[in-house]
Amino acid sequence: MSTKGASAALFLLSLPCVPAPPGKSTIAASDAMQSLAWNLKYLPVTIAEDNGAGNMMGQTVQGRSQVLLNTSYTERNCQLFAAKGSLSGASKYESMTPNGLGKDCSYSSGKQYTSGTELHKVFANNKAQCCNACVATSGCVAASFLTSSKDHSGGFGPQTWEGFGFHISQAAGSKTTGGISVATLEGHFRDRFGDYSKFDQFMDYGVTLFTYDLQPYIDAFKKDSVPFFVAQWNAAQDTWYSLFFLSKASHYVLEFTSSRAPTVDGVTFPKLEQRMSDDHCKNFKSYGSHPAHALFPVSTNRASSDINAINNVYANQFEATLTQKIDEGGVSRRCYRTGGSSDASTPASLQNVGYQSEI
Repeated sequence: MSTKGASAALFLLSLPCVPAPPGKSTIAASDAMQSLAWNLKYLPVTIAEDNGAGNMMGQTVQGRSQVLLNTSYTERNCQLFAAKGSLSGASKYESMTPNGLGKDCSYSSGKQYTSGTELHKVFANNKAQCCNACVATSGCVAASFLTSSKDHSGGFGPQTWEGFGFHISQAAGSKTTGGISVATLEGHFRDRFGDYSKFDQFMDYGVTLFTYDLQPYIDAFKKDSVPFFVAQWNAAQDTWYSLFFLSKASHYVLEFTSSRAPTVDGVTFPKLEQRMSDDHCKNFKSYGSHPAHALFPVSTNRASSDINAINNVYANQFEATLTQKIDEGGVSRRCYRTGGSSDASTPASLQNVGYQSEI
């Protein structure tokens, strides 16, 4: 198939064991709790440490999560329950019951729920994050958190023990005067993606992350009928693969990419333009597997009707370094590195969405 789309801004690559600000991508959502609960269930993320008690900061409902570092947990450590059972003594556990949005949980230290109706497990850096996971998850009435030497707590803003942030906020008080509502925007994304049988240009408005193997995510999505799209692309002599999907109840587009070929019912994957620079591909191909299927941030992606204007801003005003340039098949793509050793990039012009073609 012909090249379909182009992405944009490579944001920041967090190398293993490097304590540095993780970066984030922020959007508004019509139901931040649904989005947060969905991310916690399917992705190796924890709730942001400064998400607020009961997932509220001031009057804003916060659905912010952070990617799990590959030096952190290897197994999920916060068990959510749909029905409470009995509590038993367990020195390494903290158990809790939620008190609703904007409120901390009621805790039972040194105790674990040993019966009841289990939901699923999520990752948490401490008991407060486990509490917030329960608050966010529909039907959760209790939770038990297994403590360990990997736990962290305290601090406002991004922490060195937190990864890239998926920051989803439900700022209901923010006006959209003269425009459409957030819920309407989300509906447009869902309508455009439809049954995910083909690439849509708006799949380029999101965040790209590398993971060693796409198959665990694909299997989980298939099991729960979560829609997704898979494509392939070439870099040097290698074939790479990208998995696209929407975080629930939001327009947060996520693209996971890997050099390992997934299996999707014998489907032949359509071909896209190269999604990462050669240097990124070479670097990530050296990464091994991880028990938690760790994610590593690659890019934030946008489209532009004027690629020259974008280049003027990033190359001339931001003094960013151009790391990738593509002009082929009606697609123009520019990627940039913005400061330090982290890799960043930016927008592309897409002819097949009616934008100006730079070719």
